[in-house]
Amino acid sequence: MKLKVLVIPQSIYGVNLRNKLGKAWRDYRLKILKQYQFKCVYCHFYSPSNHAHENWTICHNTRTSTLKEVVCVCRRCHMCIHILFALHLHKQGKLNLETIIQHFCKVNNCNRDAWHDAVKNAQAEQQMCKDYVYWVGF
Repeated sequence: MKLKVLVIPQSIYGVNLRNKLGKAWRDYRLKILKQYQFKCVYCHFYSPSNHAHENWTICHNTRTSTLKEVVCVCRRCHMCIHILFALHLHKQGKLNLETIIQHFCKVNNCNRDAWHDAVKNAQAEQQMCKDYVYWVGF
């Protein structure tokens, strides 16, 4: 699959490069988007308002999370990557989940069963790591 779901352990919610950089994040984000010519790395959607997404390597054995790279992604791909957050926004009436499911299936060239599997796997991973504290490395 092109789009891989990222489950952030609850103990490190909000611990990210964007928050660490503060106001400097805007300039860094723009640098990343320019580096990728404003095109999403997964679906190639072009937009100056695309997101800069932090790809993390999360190791559950050592309970560590290490920043791997920052890439340009569109909003729909970003919601697919953060699938549990997308479900949360949908429950609040702030996101059309059907659009995200269709995008996930299109980009990954898969069916709805793969979407449901991704959701189940993400929920199981979140449950597995909810009681542990993770270390973050930038």
